[in-house]
Amino acid sequence: MIIFSFLLAFTFHTVEIDGDLSHFDTDELVYKDASSDSYWQGNELYGLFVTWDAGALYLGLSYRVQNNAALIVLDADRGRGVNDINNLDWYPRNFQFYGMNADVLCALWNADLSTGGVREILAKDRTQPLRGVEIINNGVSGDSSALMVKIPFSVLYGNSGIVKPYDTIKLVALITGSDHAMGADAIPDNENIGSSSAIRTHIEIVLDKDGDSIPDDSVSVINRTKVVTYPEKPLYLENFEISNKIVNENTPLSIRFSVTDYSFAKVYIYSEQGKKVYEWHFESLEPDVEKTILWRPSESLPQGIYYVLIDINDIIRSKKAFFIKR
Repeated sequence: MIIFSFLLAFTFHTVEIDGDLSHFDTDELVYKDASSDSYWQGNELYGLFVTWDAGALYLGLSYRVQNNAALIVLDADRGRGVNDINNLDWYPRNFQFYGMNADVLCALWNADLSTGGVREILAKDRTQPLRGVEIINNGVSGDSSALMVKIPFSVLYGNSGIVKPYDTIKLVALITGSDHAMGADAIPDNENIGSSSAIRTHIEIVLDKDGDSIPDDSVSVINRTKVVTYPEKPLYLENFEISNKIVNENTPLSIRFSVTDYSFAKVYIYSEQGKKVYEWHFESLEPDVEKTILWRPSESLPQGIYYVLIDINDIIRSKKAFFIKR
C-alpha cells in the first residue's frame, strides 16, 4: 500500500527533481488512485502530483510497472497536439482523447528511462525531444516507483515564459503495453480502460485564473483542479455544405462542416476520374464547431466535374460535386 503524507503549502513551490515525491505538498496530490484497480497484475498507478513556480511546471507520478509503459499526457493549452496517439513515431499507443489534445508526452518503459523521456507532439505521426526539461525516475521494474518532471514555461510557451491568459492545463496518466496497445490503468479513472481506447476523463488545472498571463501565486493546486468527463455521443457529420459550386482560381470553393463528437477528419478533392488533387487533415475537431475551408484550384487543373469527400474517423464518408470552369 502506498501512503501519502505531506505538508500543506501553496504555490509558488519549487520542487527538487531527485526522485523523491515527498517534496510535493498535500494540496499538490491532484489525484490519488485506488491501489488495486489495474487490469494487469503488477502494474498500477497510485497518484499524480502537479505544482508550479514562477518559471516551471512540476509533475510527479507514483506508479508500478512490469514489462509495460507508464505515460503522462499533457495538453498545455497551446492550440497544438493531436487527439489520437496511435500513429506516433515514439511510444505510439492506442488512445484517443476527448476534450483534450496530447501535445507533450512523458514516457518510460519497465521503470527505465533509458528508452523514455519527454517529447513534444508535432503531428499525428511525429514527435521531437522537448529540450530544457528535467526528468528522473526512482524505481525498478515490478516495484513502487516515482517519476518526476520539470518543464520550464519558457519551453512550453516560448522564451518569455508567458503562459496563455486563463491557461488551463489538462493531464492524463496511463499504464499501457507495447506499441499500439491499449491500457490497464488511468489517472483519473476512465470507464472501460482495459477494453476501450477512448480517454474521455481527464484532469484540468487552472494556472492563470486572473488572465494576466502569469502563473498564479499563493494558491492551493487541488483547489484549482477538477476532473472532467466528456460523455460519448453518436458521431455524425453535420452541416456539410459547399458554396460557389462553379469555381476557378478567382472564385474559391467554400467547404463547411461540423461533427457531433470529438474526432479527426480528412477532406479530399477528387477529379471525376477518381484522381486525388488536394487534401486536408484535421487532427482534433470539437463537437458542434463549424470548420470552413477555402480552396482555389490551380490553373493546371482542367475544366470539369470534381468532388469534395469528407472522411470522419475513417468510418463516415460523404461527398458533394462542384464544377471547375475555365
